[in-house]
Amino acid sequence: MTRFTVEVFANRADGLEEEAARIRAAAGGGGPERNPVRYLSSILMPGDELCLHLFEGPSREAVRGAAVRAGLDPLRVIETVTTMGFETGIGRTSGREAPGWIDEGVVG
Repeated sequence: MTRFTVEVFANRADGLEEEAARIRAAAGGGGPERNPVRYLSSILMPGDELCLHLFEGPSREAVRGAAVRAGLDPLRVIETVTTMGFETGIGRTSGREAPGWIDEGVVG
């Protein structure tokens, strides 16, 4: 699967955990057969008023659809290459903590 970053305006950390829960639910809605989009993680940059949400999905359109279902208003959906090991399990990134990231694991 291809990874995509969904960029949205945000300026507060309050509510980021709840937003992540909404995104997980929207990304996993219908199971992997109907919606193979996976939410992986988020990073908030309050100084820039941006939040980046990392997904895996079959297409930019599928990821945008999951983001919109979660109530996000995407500025951009960008194909992304990462070096972080999200495959290692929930709450872990290649066995190391990554400050600022909420790693939610696999949805679906």
